[in-house]
Amino acid sequence: MLTVQPVGGKKMGLLGLATFTFFVCTSLGIVRSEVQFGCASRPKNFSLICTMGMTGSSLSRIKVDEDDRDATRYLQIDCIQQDKKPATDNTNSDDEEFGVDGYNTKWVNLQHVGIRGCKLQERRDEEWKRDDVLLDFINPILGDEVVLSHLTSLDLVSCGLTRPLSTKSRTFCQLAENLLSLNVSNNQFGLLVDLVGASVGKCPLNKLTSLTASHNKLRSLNATDFGFAKNVQDVDLSFNTIERLDSGVFKNLLLLKTINLADNQITYVPPSSWPNSTHLRELYLQGNRIDRLPDLSGIPQIVVVNLSRNALSSIGQNAFVDLNELIALDLSHNRIVKVSDESFTGLKSLQILTLAHNRIQSVSGLLLSPLKSLHVLVLSHNVIETVDQHAFAEMNNLKSLSLTRNRIKSLHR
Repeated sequence: MLTVQPVGGKKMGLLGLATFTFFVCTSLGIVRSEVQFGCASRPKNFSLICTMGMTGSSLSRIKVDEDDRDATRYLQIDCIQQDKKPATDNTNSDDEEFGVDGYNTKWVNLQHVGIRGCKLQERRDEEWKRDDVLLDFINPILGDEVVLSHLTSLDLVSCGLTRPLSTKSRTFCQLAENLLSLNVSNNQFGLLVDLVGASVGKCPLNKLTSLTASHNKLRSLNATDFGFAKNVQDVDLSFNTIERLDSGVFKNLLLLKTINLADNQITYVPPSSWPNSTHLRELYLQGNRIDRLPDLSGIPQIVVVNLSRNALSSIGQNAFVDLNELIALDLSHNRIVKVSDESFTGLKSLQILTLAHNRIQSVSGLLLSPLKSLHVLVLSHNVIETVDQHAFAEMNNLKSLSLTRNRIKSLHR
């Protein structure tokens, strides 16, 4: 039986959850909506989904049945802001004002914890008893006895975090035992090393394969930033304000498969940035300020490259000559005027090429001749006036061609 403690301290079952009414203004008028505070159990998935009311740094207390706690492997907690402070049970002598009741349990089977929108980082300084996010942030919600060593996935999204996840080695070491995925997107971290603080030296996250820190305030990436997660495979640092990449920033990440640095403010990518391995397959650099095509010769096994929405003006000879396995290349929404006849030499596996929204004026007979595997070619929204009659002669696999919004007056068949 799941119960939630609403206003006045009266307990309700799952079908009688306490509700919080709020109003949403739309172009059609005011819509009345109700949010249910409490937890819903999904036994087949071993999951428990909870919604809490939040005022400032105080959360409503939610009671969870012991059987549900013991069975839960996947726990998701979402916080919704209220105008008034959540009511507490007058009979409760606990000093804590928020969190999931049940401090006598260790949540021994917990494998995933997701906490979204619970901005406990905004608590007053005196409320940070141990200056440790894992202790002062997670424990007040789940209880002092929560066991972190079983976690394989931890999401702390939209929580306003700026402090390191842990400055207590013992706490961080619990996480290091099995953690595979860490998501701290939409927080306030300014440096990647701020995620872990000083405790990483003793217990690095050697099993971590996925790191997501998108929508933060990261400004730069240094070669030592990934010391806490040297075996990471997928890195998503999109939607930050990164301007600078240190030389060799990813060099020691030998298992890295995906790098997502989209929508930052990067102007230059050092040629020695890439890992010394053959695992990197996807590179996302769209939405930056890159004005010179990065040197990709060190990653010949790459499959996907996205450089759209940058400031590239030209593509030189043999720019992709070593990328024999590249399948998809997006160079759209740049300022490309000049494309050398030998720009695409070596791209024998390329299937998708997007050059839309540039300033290309012509397509020569040699430009596309190396692209014998190409399936999709997008050249729309340029200023193309002439297309050589032999431009597509050797493209027997071409299935889709877009030349719309150009200045072409005639086209040979």
